Parts: sequence; C-alpha cells; structure tokens
Amino acid sequence: NSNYCTARNIVIRYGNDGIRTPGVNNCIFEDIVVYYMGETKNGEVIYPEFSDGFAPASGNIGSSNINVRRYVAFNYASGAVGAGSSQNTLYEYNVGFNGGKRKSGESWVPQYACQDGSNPSPTGYPIGSGIGNCADSEGFKVGNHVPPNGICDNIIVRNTIGFGINGYGMDPRNCLPSAYYNNVLYRNSGFGMSTGGGDGHYIVNTVSYGNSANDDIRGGGIPSSMDYNLWGSGSRATDGPNTIYGQTPLFTAPDLIKTIADIDPNGDGEIDVSEIGYVQNKIKQAFSLQLGSPAIDKGTITPYHCTESDDLGNGASQTNCIHWYGTAPDIGAFEYVPTQIPVGAIFVDQNIGVASCSDYNPASGCGSGSYRAYQTITGAAGVAVFGETVLIRGGVYNQRLQ
Repeated sequence: NSNYCTARNIVIRYGNDGIRTPGVNNCIFEDIVVYYMGETKNGEVIYPEFSDGFAPASGNIGSSNINVRRYVAFNYASGAVGAGSSQNTLYEYNVGFNGGKRKSGESWVPQYACQDGSNPSPTGYPIGSGIGNCADSEGFKVGNHVPPNGICDNIIVRNTIGFGINGYGMDPRNCLPSAYYNNVLYRNSGFGMSTGGGDGHYIVNTVSYGNSANDDIRGGGIPSSMDYNLWGSGSRATDGPNTIYGQTPLFTAPDLIKTIADIDPNGDGEIDVSEIGYVQNKIKQAFSLQLGSPAIDKGTITPYHCTESDDLGNGASQTNCIHWYGTAPDIGAFEYVPTQIPVGAIFVDQNIGVASCSDYNPASGCGSGSYRAYQTITGAAGVAVFGETVLIRGGVYNQRLQ
C-alpha cells in the first residue's frame, strides 16, 4: 500500500503483471512500456490468465485517484490494463496492441475454465479469466466480470488506442458510470468495445473500425450518452444523431504497426527507456488523421478540450486542455493539425467522382471550396506550371506518368 507516488520512464518486459498496485492511492504512472507479459524470456508460461500490463487492483483490493498516461503495452496475455476495483482513475494517451499474442506471434490458450463455462479446467478453477476463446485478452479491462471484485467507479479513459487484440479493444464490464472520450478501437478480433453490465457510460468522439465481430458497442449496458462517434459497421438504438456509420477514418498508417520490429528504432528486438518517446511518436503518427478524414471536425467539446478553436487566435492563452481546429474537435485519439496550404495549390484526389473541379475543399471534396482538383496525377501535372504546389491525397494511384 502507498499514498502519493510517481513512477515514470520505465520499461518492463517478461513476467506476470507489468505493474500491480492494489491499495495504492494518489499516484501518477507515466511514460511506461510493458511487453511480453505472461511468459519468460525463454518462452515459459507464467500464469497467463491474469497477466496484465498494468493492474491497479487485486480482487476487491483496489486503488483510487490514479493517473496513468502515455503508457504502451503489447504482446500481453490478458489486458493492457486490468483495472479491477479501482475508483477515480484517469487513463490518457495510452496504447494496447497485440493483446492475447505471445512473443512468437501465437495466440495464448486458456489454462483455466472460462467465466461462461467454456474450456473446462481439469483443476476445476471456478471462475477463470481465460484467453483466446474466452475473449478476455483486451486492450483496457475497466472492471471485472463478477462483482464485487470488479466494481469500479468514476473511471475516465481518453485519447487511448486498442488495436490488433485477440478480444475487445475496450471493456468497461460492470463499472459504474464512467466516461470514454476520443478513443480508437481498431481491427481487434472481438467487438471494438463491450459495455458488459455497466450502465450510464459516456462514450463520445470514439472511432471503432475494422473489428472482426462488430464496430458498434456490444453488451447489456445502456450508455447515458453515446454520440459523435464513428462506427465502421453496426448500429445501436442508443446511438446519437451525430454518429457516423460505415466510413473509413483515414488514419495515416495504422496497419504498419504489427510487431515490436515496427516500433523498435534499433532493430535489436527490445525497447529501452531512451526509446519510449520514439515508440509513442510512432504510434501517434500511425493513428493520426489524414486530410479528408470524415472524423475531422465531427466531434464535440469534452471536459478536456479547450473552450474554443485555435483558429480564433486564442490558442496560446488556452492551457492544460486539448487544442482543436476548425468548426469542432475531431473524432479519434489525435486532433488533425492543418498545415498552411499555399495559395493556388492544386489537389489530386481520386475520390472526387469527376475528372476535375475548381471548387474543391480538402475536407469535403468538390462543391464547397475554391481550389482546383484533379482525379489523376497526370491531370494535375498537365496544368501545373513551375513553382506551383501539387498536393496528392493519400491512396494507391495506378497511373502511368509520362
């Protein structure tokens, strides 16, 4: 047990839980990387059913007033975060990926009985928190399946990403009302998010896309507010009127991060403390929005956003808040920061639906702007003169250039 503590700039590899803090209160954990939880360096299994990256509780012994930020966990057996019975906790700018996958790339296999009775254990373990077919390997387990061990209250998860996980990207479970702002749940093998039995959650400005089961929110919980989100597929009666359905969020390069090799600057197969910033920036670059994303300017102001757009010229005077641009904050973990477009710039956008137009808007296409745009690179090249700037929207262009 401890009160008032700070832990930062830490790398933990191999073992059971990366960090377990039952009974700890009023503490900050920041700039931490945890990976290969549930096994030893030699590949031996260590109690994988409960090998979380960060676990602020143990059974009904929880923690409170915890701030976990800029934390990255990957290739862990159970959860990037297994919050258990924690209260008044803020998780911000955290990442969990490759959950439920071992260092070898193989999926973890349950060793004990699952909570739903599947995969019965020869030892008769009564509850179990299995991996794989138990779908318990998640990005952020906020709470636990069975009360009272998992009761949690006043949890805030914001600007956090769960991707490439053998399970849900995020799972509030039986938490009491909590808030989820500006999160990304991408290409997980389960649902993007499961509310479990928890009611009254606030879920806004969140992208859930490419998840195998469904992108909308699964579970029996009834959110108090669920709006200004982007779902790649699925819908729910509690979706608000500003929900975006079936559109690609247009992240910069999310599929380029699959293993440690994609975030390891030295290629030695390990992350050390001096490389934490590189890992964080690499992931931020991958999940930043591209120009033209349908998520730009489609969110809403949360308690963590600045009160007005930086476009109004007061950005420098607004501190300790998320700066945003345009007519509204963006949906997703990172705000798109517009660059100054040179006067007279020519755009190439293969999605405009016509050969060319002279009223192009980079955010919405033809019809509402003042720029010239062409559907092909050759079209733009044919009219551009020396000194003019040609900006090409991201995509695959199968064109022959003369």
